Amino acid sequence: MRRNSGSSFSDLSINLFRSPKHGGGHNPGRRNSAMPILQQSEFATTKTQQLLGLGFNHEWDSVQRAVVSVFKGETLRQGQLEEQISLIRVVLDSDIRQFICEYYRKNLLKKCMAILVGRIDESLTKGDALLDTIADIWVKFYTEVLPTLQAIFIPVRSPGLSIKQLTLLAFRDHMVLARYEAIKGLLEDSTIEIVDDFKHMLLVLQGVREPNSEGHFQLETLVSKIFYPYLGTNKVYAGKLNYDFRTQEKENNNVQAKGPPYIKLSTHYSTTDSTSLRARRAKSHGSTFSSSLSASNLETLMEDRKRNSDDSLLK
Repeated sequence: MRRNSGSSFSDLSINLFRSPKHGGGHNPGRRNSAMPILQQSEFATTKTQQLLGLGFNHEWDSVQRAVVSVFKGETLRQGQLEEQISLIRVVLDSDIRQFICEYYRKNLLKKCMAILVGRIDESLTKGDALLDTIADIWVKFYTEVLPTLQAIFIPVRSPGLSIKQLTLLAFRDHMVLARYEAIKGLLEDSTIEIVDDFKHMLLVLQGVREPNSEGHFQLETLVSKIFYPYLGTNKVYAGKLNYDFRTQEKENNNVQAKGPPYIKLSTHYSTTDSTSLRARRAKSHGSTFSSSLSASNLETLMEDRKRNSDDSLLK
């Protein structure tokens, strides 16, 4: 008897990756394709993302519900944490293991961050009240939510950013950078007192670095409004005087393109040496000593000095 299409990930994958020209139906003249169950293609990724979000995998669906409840402020019941860790291990042994972090970042975190954003009343939270509200949310997030998520996903070993880093970046993007201009203006207002929890949040978030990320550069700008001098990724923030490494590198490259710098060497003599040289040159050549020495004249002077030294030895 044919199994239900929802009972096996492999069965669904076969349907997903079957050639479109067959209309998704079974081709009796051809065996099932040997194509990998989860090939690295945009089509496979999209379909797998849909499967991960539709409750297809019972263990993964249970983990998602637990994560959402943590963001809502609910406390895990006794033994539930160990249960979730066991479920994660089961998921990692399944066919969807390589898409867990991707789905967590693109889908699950967005849903969870919407819960935190909903706690900010944009119409009432203005001025320094906005900073205080974000700081309060940060304290609960950093001390309760984040450690619990790390514990649940402790078996996950991502080749890229860790679960903690992905979660911090999501908080940065949805809670801070989504209000970048408003927060920047408040930090530039010297009459507003910035609470320590808000400062702590900025310092922790700037510790998660993304290469060439515009979001990280924006966060550095916010940090530099409170802490300076501050060494950023490409520049040193020092109040109104900022040193941009990228600009300096371009200037250095332009100088190198023009060729090596011209170096002019000058030879200096003491008063005694200068007087004796003039006297010897006047005696030897019967001419006045010029204050301007060329390279050839300097060689002549050195030869004269050596000749006079040899004469004195012979005497």
